Amino acid sequence: MAAVVDLSGVEYAEVEILVGTDPYGIVESVVPASFTDVVPGTSLAFALDLLGVATDVALTTTISLLVYGDGELIDTIEVEVEIAPR
Repeated sequence: MAAVVDLSGVEYAEVEILVGTDPYGIVESVVPASFTDVVPGTSLAFALDLLGVATDVALTTTISLLVYGDGELIDTIEVEVEIAPR
């Protein structure tokens, strides 16, 4: 799963993407987890590595990703994920 963060008008020494909410623990990693020397107008592309989860019924869950610029929360991204039954 991939996503893009579009940052306009602000320069950051470091932008980090952290998992905020993950009810089923399916996010294995965010790749890359951070970017350095981000200049205005930069789009940041990243991918989520997800683990398989076995459930008896189909589920839909929302994962929230927290985007920090130089240690300050600058955005929250919500990703809706459908988990298929086994």
